[in-house]
Amino acid sequence: MENLILPQTYILGDGEKSMKIEKMTIDNINGIKHLDLNFNEGLNLICGENGVGKTTVLKAIAYQFLYGQDSFIKKHYGAENGCVKLCLNTGEYIGYIVTDFVPGYINRYDGDYERGNNVIYFSSSRFINYEKIDALHTFKNINIDNSNTHSSQLLVSGVDNNIKNWFINQYIFSKVEYSLDKYQQNNLDLSINVFNLLDKNLTVFTVKSDYEIMLKNKENEIYFEMLSDGYKSCIYILLGIIKEIEYRFPDINAVEFDNIIMIDEIDMHLHPQWQAKLVKVLKETFPKAQIIATTHSPSVLQNAKAEEIIPLYKDENGDVHIKELHLGEYGLQGWTLEEIMKDVMGMESTTSDLYAKIMHEFDQAMKEDNVKVAKEKYELLNKMWHPNNVLRQLLKIQMAGMEE
Repeated sequence: MENLILPQTYILGDGEKSMKIEKMTIDNINGIKHLDLNFNEGLNLICGENGVGKTTVLKAIAYQFLYGQDSFIKKHYGAENGCVKLCLNTGEYIGYIVTDFVPGYINRYDGDYERGNNVIYFSSSRFINYEKIDALHTFKNINIDNSNTHSSQLLVSGVDNNIKNWFINQYIFSKVEYSLDKYQQNNLDLSINVFNLLDKNLTVFTVKSDYEIMLKNKENEIYFEMLSDGYKSCIYILLGIIKEIEYRFPDINAVEFDNIIMIDEIDMHLHPQWQAKLVKVLKETFPKAQIIATTHSPSVLQNAKAEEIIPLYKDENGDVHIKELHLGEYGLQGWTLEEIMKDVMGMESTTSDLYAKIMHEFDQAMKEDNVKVAKEKYELLNKMWHPNNVLRQLLKIQMAGMEE
């Protein structure tokens, strides 16, 4: 493998590093033969049916900055090689060539990993199991000269699961005068705030001597670990981002991070209400970051702007393309969840096979004026419908005009 263009050092603004992706071209990588993508500077939601290549897009970006072993990125079957090109907001074009197809780990030590710090990646293999802490581990900021290995290796596995330890460590030492510098204190304040942003009834109360986080729900104290998996999953992502920013860039506030955050299956573990809430809080907490996420959730898409949605689909030959949705300024906000599932996510039907079968038989009976069969099917449908389904009354009126 070789870089198409040698990586270059770049400094923006007041001296802090910044990197965002404007365009991307994928040729013959995994199941994608050719795909051109444009990204905006803020939120980008990659969506579509299963197997369309959503994760491949994230992994193809991560592979550019990887240092270590990876088993995901391969050339497309039958192609001489695969190729990925990225156009950055700095005006640079970078990329790489893939010649391997046989499954197995590939050593990746020739990438653009010096910029691995600029990409925070959450894989779909996120765990939110209870973590008992018996003692606190120290958290030291990365030595900038040796930071690349840590950041780049996490582009394979995703952000690690020691976030609870980090938060408790910072919270306890914040009570000791002069223990945290101003950036650490600001990042801790931001971390405490996200608990309340996700649920206005919850606030951080204290940390117990057994290293458990206590929250307050109005006047009641509650263990953080007792809260829903959905809430904890959101906290995992938000605090994980703040922790990684502080670890990689010790001299900035996390809210000022203006690089790339990638999240595979952002809706995983989450109730639909939490899905939309997480996206909203991410945009508020990291307003300068470029967020690139994959999703299967119509609830996430329903609340997104038109320019934030990147819908993918496969044609009859299995080739991946961007789907033209012809959205207006309000995006999908006027679409029903069923319309999004069918037209964006590629679902053929949002009902059960049994319901579709009976509905088809009812329609057929109505066309043939077969009153007996129509009534039988109507009674079955009547047992299936939601209590407030308007079809119940509409079809009842329609049938009233039929004669046996």
